[in-house]
Order: sequence, then structure tokens, then C-alpha cells
Amino acid sequence: MQGGERGEEHRAFELPPLLTRALTGSFSEHLAFMVASMLRAIDEADARITRLNEEINRQLLPLRAQVELLITIPGISLTLA
Repeated sequence: MQGGERGEEHRAFELPPLLTRALTGSFSEHLAFMVASMLRAIDEADARITRLNEEINRQLLPLRAQVELLITIPGISLTLA
């Protein structure tokens, strides 16, 4: 890459115009490295959350009837149940 060009290794979302404008210009190699590292950490955290949610749902399968009853109580959500 030359002249400050960056590869598009991570583009999970479109950057808002204001952020794009703020990041245009002096975006050093170090800053690019740090941002890429942070984006990977966010992706890894999202993957962990997904796996945890799947495991919680799996563990709750035997209790599904009780959970369904609990969430009929006003103010009790699926998360709280």
C-alpha cells in the first residue's frame, strides 16, 4: 500500500460521513494498527456473546415451560426470567 492507502480488512458497517471526514488525512500506520486491533477485539467479543447466548438458550430448553409462564408476569422479561 502506498501513499497512505488502507486495505479494507474490516468493513462490517458503513462509516458515518462525519467519522469518515474526521479520519481522512493523517491516519498513521500505528493508528491503523490500533484501530484494526480494536475492531478485531469487538468482533471477538460479539462472537463470544453469540456463543454464550446459544449456550444459555440450550441450558434453558428443559425449563422452557416455566420460562414461558414467568414472562406472562408484567415486568418480567425473557432476560429476567
